[in-house]
Amino acid sequence: MADQDQSNNFSVLIVDDDRIVRETNWRFTALAWTQKQLRMEFQEAKNGKEAVYLHLAGASFDLILMDFQMPIMNGIQATQLLRQMGVKNR
Repeated sequence: MADQDQSNNFSVLIVDDDRIVRETNWRFTALAWTQKQLRMEFQEAKNGKEAVYLHLAGASFDLILMDFQMPIMNGIQATQLLRQMGVKNR
C-alpha cells in the first residue's frame, strides 16, 4: 500500500518570472492531476538560475514547466544546463 501511495506523488517545478503565470500553471496542473487522484508538491522559481540552483541543492522533479523568456537566465539556457547535469526526460 505504501508503494502505491508513493507512485501517486509527483513533484512539480514551475519556472516563470511572472507570478500570475506561475499561479495559473499551478492551478491548472493541480486541477488536472487531482482529477486523476494524484498528489502533487509544487515548488516555484522566478528564473532559470533559481531552477538550476534547486537542482544543485538536491531537488528533483517529475515535471518542470519552464518559461523560455526570463531575466537572469532564460528557460533554454536553464534546460541546457540541467540536461548537462544529468536531468533527463522520464
